[in-house]
Amino acid sequence: LNSPAHSQATNETEKQLAYELLVLKCNNCHAIENPDKVYTLQNMDGFAKKIKRQVFVWKRMPKGDIKLTKEEKQILKNWIKSLK
Repeated sequence: LNSPAHSQATNETEKQLAYELLVLKCNNCHAIENPDKVYTLQNMDGFAKKIKRQVFVWKRMPKGDIKLTKEEKQILKNWIKSLK
């Protein structure tokens, strides 16, 4: 189960779940407030450290009425962890 192929497939699943979450919970506001940080599958890994800081350390994001459930936070954590 811990073969490189399994690990890569798991990482890609984590990334896809995180991407869907970023689109759903982040991109609407970012498109207006911070267009340089609209997330795509191509650029999201490069933002992982900043996302970790904003969401989990400083707890600044997401803003307003948008909230992340425990499950959604775990999806982001799993994706960030998979990048190491």
